[in-house]
Amino acid sequence: MLKINNKIKVTAICLFVLMMASNMGCNEDNGIASSNVPDKLFQNFSVSFFSESNVQDNLLIITEAKFVLRQMNLQVYNSETLNNIRMDPFVVHLDVNGRVIIAAIANLPPGDYQRVKFQLHKPTPNENINDADFIESNRSFSVVVKGHYNSVPFIFKSAITAARGIDIENSPLFITVGGSINLTIPINPYLWFDHNGLLNPMDENNRHFIDKNIQDCFKRIFRDMDMNGQPD
Repeated sequence: MLKINNKIKVTAICLFVLMMASNMGCNEDNGIASSNVPDKLFQNFSVSFFSESNVQDNLLIITEAKFVLRQMNLQVYNSETLNNIRMDPFVVHLDVNGRVIIAAIANLPPGDYQRVKFQLHKPTPNENINDADFIESNRSFSVVVKGHYNSVPFIFKSAITAARGIDIENSPLFITVGGSINLTIPINPYLWFDHNGLLNPMDENNRHFIDKNIQDCFKRIFRDMDMNGQPD
């Protein structure tokens, strides 16, 4: 009987790993990609980002938008307890073509959860995030956006820092034993450059408004098991 039980456990674990690998891998057909996701087995939880990018004015074309996050946690429902999702700094590359990208994965204990917390933060000198765009001699940045404004190429960089906590829609979210959950955060980077009209990213007078828009853009997070960027 012991041998039979062990075989059942091994089979269940294998099925679980295959299920998560299917969700976490890059899949060109269903529009799912990964963004610096650690390669680990037995993960049952993921946080993804969906770019709601839409060109509202041909004056502004965004070709790349990315930012650095750290200390991402999932808060237990009706509790101050936090379970770690990903603590080290990592780069989130928004897909400006509208694909969902997986940014962080974790193995979390079963239970009810209500909020995702994280920091938008520039890397420190001793942190290696493997992206030179965020480091310039003695300066570092938390946000990098590339594109064209009025047909002129631009690179916008910001060093803003912000701590964010987003309530999960229709919480509590319940993580079951042997189950897997994906949550998606939608962001529209074009709205970073809007304040009563389009903002020129190359005009330093607009930096305050752009930074404020970036800080305030993390507003929603929801269960998105089919990873289509919409709530289930």
